[in-house]
Amino acid sequence: MSGSAFLVIDGKAWAWGSDSYGKLGVRDVDSERSTPVLIQDASSGSSWSQIASGGEETVGVAVFNGFGRLYEWGNLTNGAHRDSSSLVPRLIDIPSVTGWRKVVAGLENAYALGFNGELRGWGSNQGGILGTHWTEATLRIVAADDSLWTDVAAGGYHGLALSSDNQVFAWGWNSAGQLGTGDTITTYPPAKVQLPPAIVWKSIFCGENSSYALSIDGRLFSWGDNNYGELGVGIDSSIRRKPAEVIPPQGAGRWLSIACGGGFVIALARDSNVYSWGFNRNGTLGGGTLADPKYPTPIHVILPPGEKWQWIGASEVEGFALSTKGHLYYWGWAFRGPVDEGHYKYIYTPIMLLNLNSASVRSNVDFSPALSMIYPNPSHLGAELNLRHARGAAELIAFNILGEQVLKQSVSPNSRSERFRTDGLRAGTYTVKCGSEVSNFVLIP
Repeated sequence: MSGSAFLVIDGKAWAWGSDSYGKLGVRDVDSERSTPVLIQDASSGSSWSQIASGGEETVGVAVFNGFGRLYEWGNLTNGAHRDSSSLVPRLIDIPSVTGWRKVVAGLENAYALGFNGELRGWGSNQGGILGTHWTEATLRIVAADDSLWTDVAAGGYHGLALSSDNQVFAWGWNSAGQLGTGDTITTYPPAKVQLPPAIVWKSIFCGENSSYALSIDGRLFSWGDNNYGELGVGIDSSIRRKPAEVIPPQGAGRWLSIACGGGFVIALARDSNVYSWGFNRNGTLGGGTLADPKYPTPIHVILPPGEKWQWIGASEVEGFALSTKGHLYYWGWAFRGPVDEGHYKYIYTPIMLLNLNSASVRSNVDFSPALSMIYPNPSHLGAELNLRHARGAAELIAFNILGEQVLKQSVSPNSRSERFRTDGLRAGTYTVKCGSEVSNFVLIP
């Protein structure tokens, strides 16, 4: 539910997109960032493991000596610190014996899940989104049967949690039936979602006013707001108060994972294809067209043939897919980048952003690629590309994260390596191609 995106690269965090209130955590405020910028380390010796962004606040988990700590930045009016804002990550001092493993963010609140199964919430308590009628800064959310928690998700003003005894609970606003309790009554304490019995649940997800539960055998159920068809079950009504199953397209098999954007969903199926449904605002479904604004049942995302997909993600206005070859694709509402800074364009057919050497997928646009080169910027000496697989190539071309050409130069005949200037490029992540040789490099501000 954010126009910001985050990558975790070997414990380092990179951010791009909307920077309102400094929620990218890059030390200053810029309206938008078209290419990834490095977020400072949470503390000396720590490494980022996960980041989530909500309305105007960003939260993250950083690991220090094997112990997960919580941080926040951006507009902290509804944060744990209750301050105006912070341009850099600030420690949230919530006691935990085992450390924190996951954090998620709503529009004005956040939840953190500990390794011991404890669940904490903080921020605004509109509609009981903290699972209680109290308004303390940090609160423990407890299930009716006092179970431990294994997963958590945050909607706009509602929350979901999966308990250790295989029950899904919901709390907060319920105007669209997003709590799945069969009514539209807002509830403070966590209430059981009316899901089918005898199904073992794997994970849970939230859109702004919609909810989803995925079973270990790949069955997906949805409930809540269906105004744009974001439930994936057709539009027979604008809201659903009880869960309904999202049926995969013929031949797709069961569902592996989903990611929720602004009124749309991206899904990965067992046939290794990527599907989408819901609001096709600015090409967010990646279906190759802007003709129809609503797709209430799954359609194919038009990704290149010959690739197998291992991970999908979504922000408020864009979708992502990562292949087993390390190719990251992007579609939706994008920036033109350094050439036409500040102008939007719609990418309704996915384009490749990065060619990663390797990737270990985490969550919410977080993955850990091994980038081959990292340089300070400006680097007047430039960067160097090994041409062991590109002998005889005539030119070298560099692309930014949006797949747009930002640099081009001739290559010396039979050269074993080629040096190119980087001082004309902004800080960020780039892909360099020279014949069949492809590499990535990062310019650090």
